[in-house]
Amino acid sequence: MMIQIGTKLRQLRDEKRFSQELVAEKLGISQANYSRLESDKMQPNSELLPKIADLYGIAIKDLFTSEAQQYVNISQYHDQAFSSYWVHQESQKFVEKLLEAKDEIIAIQRNQIAVLEEEIKRLQAAQKS
Repeated sequence: MMIQIGTKLRQLRDEKRFSQELVAEKLGISQANYSRLESDKMQPNSELLPKIADLYGIAIKDLFTSEAQQYVNISQYHDQAFSSYWVHQESQKFVEKLLEAKDEIIAIQRNQIAVLEEEIKRLQAAQKS
């Protein structure tokens, strides 16, 4: 299954009131190739996706419908750089969750240390008495 982003590209271009020629020039491709992108006869590669996203001020994943986003992976785009970008985004979310969990564990351990320090002080005071 190929990802259909042509409609999204056309919508974004229309919103900005850009011509295909202007967009093609900004992306460094021919107008004919840009037309192929909008008609889903050609898929953007990993070099083109960031340029398109930058041109329209959106994230790469926003070029795809929410339904299609789940299919954007290595099997859909055999281009290593795009696949790595997608994996990086998912990995980053996972790492952020791990860091949140780590912070919670550290807070719990600090509380346990404080309780143990208080217990040590209490025991030392009891030994002196």
